[in-house]
Amino acid sequence: MSAGGTMRRAAGLGLALLAAGCAAPSVRTTAPGMAPVAVQPATARDDAAPALAAIRRAAGHGALRRDDRLDAAARGHALYMQRSGRMGHDGQGGSGPMERVRGQGLLACFAAENVAEGYGDLPRVLRAWMASPGHRANILDPRATLFGMARAGDYWTMLTAAPCPQGAVLSPTDGAVILPRR
Repeated sequence: MSAGGTMRRAAGLGLALLAAGCAAPSVRTTAPGMAPVAVQPATARDDAAPALAAIRRAAGHGALRRDDRLDAAARGHALYMQRSGRMGHDGQGGSGPMERVRGQGLLACFAAENVAEGYGDLPRVLRAWMASPGHRANILDPRATLFGMARAGDYWTMLTAAPCPQGAVLSPTDGAVILPRR
């Protein structure tokens, strides 16, 4: 595969989002003004969690815990990429990964995203991401404790994140995280 094809299929730009889809059943989703589209959840059996745990364990890191809010953010972005026919980290309305994570109600102090187009199944997309230094760094980032993923058609999204400490809040003026005093 050409370098351009690799970049087209797995753009990371330092953000990480892992997606699985293997043999999961499809869910019909309707977006405003759009015809229903089939979205494959990460997997019904959560095949991604054991694969990610093995990858991270081999690098000396703990397993990531599946998070419904990250699944929802990944699903929304995968759908957006499918509808627009364009893979990337800019989402609907110009949103970025952290905005999508926080938009699902997770006050995260760290978030990373991997996206890909194609690859057909979880093992292939994981191999591609692990062969890309930026995507690999996102998957193995020791700050991450949670993950979510989704696939819509040929588009994959994986988010990893770490929640802010208990008591942290967003500044009403600039959206910065204000950490609790210790």
